[in-house]
Amino acid sequence: MPKTAEIPSHGQRSFDLNRADVKDDRTVALSWSSELPCDREFGWEVLSHERGHCDLSRLNSGAALLVNHNENDQVGVVESAEIGPDRIGRAIVRFGTSQRAEEIYQDVKSGIRRLASVGYKIRGGKPDGEKDGKRKFLITDWIPGEISIVPIPVDPKIGVGRAQDNNMKKIQILLDPDPAGAGGGGGAATPPRIVEITPDQARAQEKARCKDILTIGHLHKRSEDAQKFIDEGKTADQFRSFVLESYGAKQVDIADPVIGMSDKEIKRYSLVRALNLLASKKALDGLEKEASDAVETLTRKQPQGFYVPHDIATRSFGQSKGLSTAEVVALIAGIQQRALNATTATAGGFTVGTNLLASSMIELLRNNMVTAQLGARLLSGLVGNVAIPKHTGGATAYWLPESGTVTASQQTFGQLGLVPHRLAAATAYDKQLLMQSSIDVEGFVRQDLMAVLALEKDRAVINGLGNAGEPLGILNTTGVGSITYSAAPTWAKVVENETTLFAANVPLVNVAFLTSGATRGKWKSTVKVSGAAAGFLCEPNNVANNYPLIATTQMPSGDKTIFGNWSDLILADWDGLDVVVDPYSLSLSNQARIVINMHTDNGVRHPTSFVVSTDSAAQ
Repeated sequence: MPKTAEIPSHGQRSFDLNRADVKDDRTVALSWSSELPCDREFGWEVLSHERGHCDLSRLNSGAALLVNHNENDQVGVVESAEIGPDRIGRAIVRFGTSQRAEEIYQDVKSGIRRLASVGYKIRGGKPDGEKDGKRKFLITDWIPGEISIVPIPVDPKIGVGRAQDNNMKKIQILLDPDPAGAGGGGGAATPPRIVEITPDQARAQEKARCKDILTIGHLHKRSEDAQKFIDEGKTADQFRSFVLESYGAKQVDIADPVIGMSDKEIKRYSLVRALNLLASKKALDGLEKEASDAVETLTRKQPQGFYVPHDIATRSFGQSKGLSTAEVVALIAGIQQRALNATTATAGGFTVGTNLLASSMIELLRNNMVTAQLGARLLSGLVGNVAIPKHTGGATAYWLPESGTVTASQQTFGQLGLVPHRLAAATAYDKQLLMQSSIDVEGFVRQDLMAVLALEKDRAVINGLGNAGEPLGILNTTGVGSITYSAAPTWAKVVENETTLFAANVPLVNVAFLTSGATRGKWKSTVKVSGAAAGFLCEPNNVANNYPLIATTQMPSGDKTIFGNWSDLILADWDGLDVVVDPYSLSLSNQARIVINMHTDNGVRHPTSFVVSTDSAAQ
């Protein structure tokens, strides 16, 4: 792929004024351009003054004489302009008679304002070697458009400067990846290609650059340096490197969520033992305390109770207990129908399903989440805030005649920011149950705690408000597609969900409906076409328009539908499950209240990947 050099297609260069060239008829003779190299952000820029390379038509058609390149601050006119044999651009400018023009003219006449600057547009150029270790570009097609009086030279040492142009466009010179046939072909290098960027895109890029630099400066208390880098036109990456180097080239440590427990330690670890100790009003000790302390050191956060390490949360139950396949099968056979109250076999009726015994705590959580089962992308063990890049707009292709000019377009990108939100859920256990050390009790407690978290996490993913500490849910995300059923659902409306995604160029993969039980029931009893044997809106196998339809009690009242590409939903979990045991609140019933805390977030990578109904689909 060709390398790219990005060059502003508008620029300014500044030159000292000679007081002797100021005439009484309000005209001033000045130099406005030369071939001196200008150190720009992309490399060295040389404006070619060879015949035919500079278009003087605008300057010689009464171009404006401005102040500070401000088109709303005109103080005169360019009478004539030329490039001499010495390859220096010269011009005669005449000041107006307005109060503002008189003010600037007197400042020039008295030597207070000594710098003239030319604004120009670049239309083409080519690489031209190197200078001081940076690429040099020869601008072979450019047109000066105005001359300005400016107060201070940007670089008085060489007399060449640059001012910020808020309406600046940019061009990209796509460099030949195999110059002069270096790859062995022996042919001539491919001529560089020029691509323009619109002013709006340039402004957006500049705004993003400044914002990124200021954010880094604020975080590292280097605001003055940040402003300097902005003024010098340097990139956020350059400023980031500068900040890291100022700390001795040491990057911020990113914690590994795994504390390094051995297989033997993982097999010995017992969540129920830790719960039992605290429920019995004893201090946590042994391996469970050592593991919690290690997580605390890693995260630099003190738990409210104790931490369950990532090593345990991501290991399957069978692995953590060192069970063979035969032992897992035997265990399932022995406990699948066993009640889990320690004294009364018929009191609870809770069982551990076959598929849950082999799952880690993280998988247990996800297995209980409808949105995770739909195919959301899952991130776990995160440390610090996370930004996920997303493509927000694409370049546009055009058919053109041989001599046509391509319209500027480019891809645009954004970020989905994920930050940890604290999620807490509570449940209660019989203290006598926690005193048991059997494997099935261990598995039940893990499953039960994860199920409690999953309920609330699913609700927030679907309908989180994005404030008061909770994440923003799909139903409240700006930019999602919409559909209105208006009355009883019809086959045309069911299909419209798919059509809306297709129109937004959303890949129809991992696509499914999520709705309420009432909607599913309505669709299962509503025929596609009245009087025909075409089937129902939702078939008996819970499929609508060939897409899975999942019902959940987590949908808010209103019986809306969500239809989308669920792989564009991101579910993020940060490291460390913080478990708090309260042995007092329910002591009269011989129970202990367990509160489990985790840090989590969710977000929609591309809002257009989802279609949300504005009204009930069960009318």
